[in-house]
Amino acid sequence: MTDYAKHCRKEISSTCQGQGAQGGKIGLNALVLLGLVLGLAIYLAQTNSLISIGFEMRDHQKEKANKQQAIEELQAQAAQLQSLPALENSIQGRQMVPSSNVSFLPAVNNAVALRR
Repeated sequence: MTDYAKHCRKEISSTCQGQGAQGGKIGLNALVLLGLVLGLAIYLAQTNSLISIGFEMRDHQKEKANKQQAIEELQAQAAQLQSLPALENSIQGRQMVPSSNVSFLPAVNNAVALRR
C-alpha cells in the first residue's frame, strides 16, 4: 500500500470517527432533552393534582362550616322548644292541671335483693 493510500485510509477513518462522536453527542443531547421534557410533564401533573386537592379541601371546609352553623341553629331551636314557657303552653294544650296533693311512698332501709 502506498503512503497516499495509507493517508487516505487514515483520514477517512478519523472523519468517520468524528462523525460517530457527533452522532453520540446528538443522541445524548436528545436523551437529556427527552428526560427534561418528561420531568417537566411529571412536575406539572403533580402540581395539578395538588391544586385540585387544595380546591376540594376548601370546598369541604366550606361545607363543614355550613353544617356546623345548621347544627348550632338546630340546637338553639331545640333549647327554645324545651324552655319552660314552651312546656307550659304544651301542657295547657293537653288540658292538664297542676297536682296539689302529692304523696310519696316511704323508703325501705333494708336490702331487697335476694342472696343465693
